[in-house]
Amino acid sequence: MGFLRKSKPERPVFGSYQERFRAIGRQLDQDQLRFRMLTEIPDGFLLKAEEHSNRQQGEVGNAWMPRTFWLDEADIRQMADRAYADRDTKSGRR
Repeated sequence: MGFLRKSKPERPVFGSYQERFRAIGRQLDQDQLRFRMLTEIPDGFLLKAEEHSNRQQGEVGNAWMPRTFWLDEADIRQMADRAYADRDTKSGRR
């Protein structure tokens, strides 16, 4: 009945869009950013997002400030490695 045991899922190969987008999305969630646009450029990604900010006097509703990030391969790899390590820790696999 060993086939019924849960095994550790294989980590997607780094460089796959699945792992890159998952890492970028996780970072957006952690930083509480609102996604606007993601563009692939030859040496990485250009990410445009908005962060919640304090309202200025006289403003009504939520205030969002635009932010732009350039993410190179090293940045994305680091985010993916942290995310994978966190998933292992939370599931008790370490």
